[in-house]
Amino acid sequence: MRHVPPALSPIRVRDLAQGVLQRRVGALSSARREIAERFDADAVVLCDSGTSALALALRVAELTHPGTVAAPGYGCFDIATALDATDASVRLYDIDPATLGPDLASFHRVLAAGARRVIVAPLYGSPLEWESLQTRCEAVGAILIEDAAQGSGAEWKGRAHGTLGKLSVLSFGRGKGRTAGGGGALLIRGKAAHDLAHALTKDLQPPSVGRIGHLVRMVGQQVLSQPSLFGIAARVPGLHVGQTLYRPPAAARALAGAEAAMIPAALAGEAQEVAVRREHAGRLSELVPPSVLLPQSKPNGRGGYLRLPIVPSRTIRPDQRLRRLGVAAGYPRTLAELDGFQNRLAEDHREELPGARLLAERLLTLPTHSLVNGADIRRLGEWLSELR
Repeated sequence: MRHVPPALSPIRVRDLAQGVLQRRVGALSSARREIAERFDADAVVLCDSGTSALALALRVAELTHPGTVAAPGYGCFDIATALDATDASVRLYDIDPATLGPDLASFHRVLAAGARRVIVAPLYGSPLEWESLQTRCEAVGAILIEDAAQGSGAEWKGRAHGTLGKLSVLSFGRGKGRTAGGGGALLIRGKAAHDLAHALTKDLQPPSVGRIGHLVRMVGQQVLSQPSLFGIAARVPGLHVGQTLYRPPAAARALAGAEAAMIPAALAGEAQEVAVRREHAGRLSELVPPSVLLPQSKPNGRGGYLRLPIVPSRTIRPDQRLRRLGVAAGYPRTLAELDGFQNRLAEDHREELPGARLLAERLLTLPTHSLVNGADIRRLGEWLSELR
């Protein structure tokens, strides 16, 4: 029975073959060059995941901006993992459900309370109002860290997310829209970029996955992402499909050669997939009834629609019917509610995070990727009409 995956990062068979055959040194060099050119970076550090890249970004930022870190109260649990790789205290700012960007009043408060390293993230490809955030940070001497792991296709004033910060993070994981089967990148801009990148790269642990292991994993991911088979993957406990998990931090590792070899192809095919996601998101948005909040970016932003987020007027737990349509719940808890994370918060942290809690209770996402077809959109529309 057809079971639509909530998100998709397509890979061609010939790109998989290239990943196995290309030499690692050449693959790493090509990947760095491609990323640097596309995202206008002075230096690129390739590592095993976007989570590791974010932890490295926090480490670099600490050299000039030590002290408390600010982070979104709602978002990927991997942000908490990266924060747990540091010894910094944390202040969480609230998220505005209407835009999925920072609640500006809350953002201002955490800056006023002393946060100097500030993580921002385009949730599900929803663009951020960059200048407003940058201006607030500059006023207090803080640095913005752009966690663009979910930023595929997201733009602000015509500039892609991943190009906006002095420190930017990319992910090439399974559900990020552009995938190499895994891996991440820290993008550094500024006069000391090359020295910083060289030092960080030297400290990385060796890759944990060989070429054959990577190939097996990637083939499995692509085969099981097909709607005719995804239901099988969703029922295998060890794959954790559709589950939101917190993972404890681990030492950052270098990117495997097979993954590096696939990055140029992943970037080359991204525009086509983004165009499909935007088209599907537009069609689905027209079917969302007025009773359901449809987060919208500011006029200068353009979404990448990794998924289409909606916020119904009541809590809905996706049942089997909805899961088969690719409807998925968002992150089920705020970062403040993660086990043990309270110990990371600054002692005088008082942000209530009502927007983050609302999103944890109600946010759902609809699939937008290229395996979604007209019949899927019609069925999703039928369900949305029931929410009127």
